[in-house]
Amino acid sequence: MPKSQTSRPKQKTAKKKTGSRLGQEPEVQVPQGPKATPLYIPVASIGTIVAGLLIIILSFLEVLPQAPQPQYNLVGLFFMTFGFVIATQIK
Repeated sequence: MPKSQTSRPKQKTAKKKTGSRLGQEPEVQVPQGPKATPLYIPVASIGTIVAGLLIIILSFLEVLPQAPQPQYNLVGLFFMTFGFVIATQIK
C-alpha cells in the first residue's frame, strides 16, 4: 500500500486545565505615546532664533560696536542654528 493511503496516528488533544489562570495569562501593556514637551523647549527655540536674527539685523544696521564685522553674522547664524536644533526636540 502507498504511503498516502496509510492511516495516520491520531493526535492527542490537549486537555483544558482547570483552576487558577491568573499566573498564566500574559500581561498586556498599553503603549504610551510620547511625553509632552516641557514649555522651556519651544520658548528657548524661538528665543534663540529671534536673538540670532536680531544680532544679524543690528549688525547690518551698524548699531553694534564696530558693526560691519563678519563675526556678528557668524554669531547670529550660530544662535539661529542652535534654535533650530532645539526645535527638533519638540514632540
